[in-house]
Amino acid sequence: MGAGPGAIAVGGGAVWVKNLLDETVSRIDPSTNKVVATIPIGRGQFGYLTYGERAVWATNNDANTVSRIDPRTNRVVATIRVGSNPQGIAVGAGAAWVANHRSASLSRIDTRTNRVTETIGLPSDPQAVAADESAVWVGLAGDGLVLRLDPRSGKVAARIPVDGACGRLVLSPDAVWVTSGCEDDTTVIRIDRRAEEAAAEVDVGGAGLGIALGLGSVWAALPSTGSVVRIDPKKNAVAETISLEAAAFVAVGHGAVWVSNDAAYTVLRLAPGR
Repeated sequence: MGAGPGAIAVGGGAVWVKNLLDETVSRIDPSTNKVVATIPIGRGQFGYLTYGERAVWATNNDANTVSRIDPRTNRVVATIRVGSNPQGIAVGAGAAWVANHRSASLSRIDTRTNRVTETIGLPSDPQAVAADESAVWVGLAGDGLVLRLDPRSGKVAARIPVDGACGRLVLSPDAVWVTSGCEDDTTVIRIDRRAEEAAAEVDVGGAGLGIALGLGSVWAALPSTGSVVRIDPKKNAVAETISLEAAAFVAVGHGAVWVSNDAAYTVLRLAPGR
């Protein structure tokens, strides 16, 4: 693994890890648990990545760019300039959506042309974004808000007050799950998509960052405690806490839970019972 493994995404038959300190993306073959490619990307010791539209997308916060990686060739095929200090990124509704933290905006990238087609101003600096075909969700840590945007018009359709929203977002068909990510907040928040309001707060025992869905559960990585928490979405309660040396980000795929250990420069593969 590269130096400082952080964000993780699963897609295209592989597990992808953004290495923050050496500005690369590692490709892991889940059938062998080995790194099979290391891909240089743009400058930035922070940022995130996602998989969608048959590509890997990584934000490069110092360069103010997004790198698009073709998983067939393991090469960067486009470098796209966006707003200042891009962080969260998500793919949905035919676009890649980028949260520009310092410029308080959201960039919309056309995935067919690799061009920014719209820059949407936001009330404050965004941290995280999640998207599907029906909506784009953006977390505003400073305002304690999660916004729902219409992907067709780019307009804000709902504003949902939450405690925190400094962490990440992940979508299920009926909910948006939010890690607070704030040092003094130890909750994961469940937003009811239909009611557009916070429906539950789950105390996970530490400030969460990465969050993922899969294997019938919600998984949250807690850097503050070096653990991963499994939440039962039917009960909105912690079902299991897995203690590790360190835990920053989490993803689910290929029958396993993948956790980046930024202290030891490794990625852990967990196969918990369902």
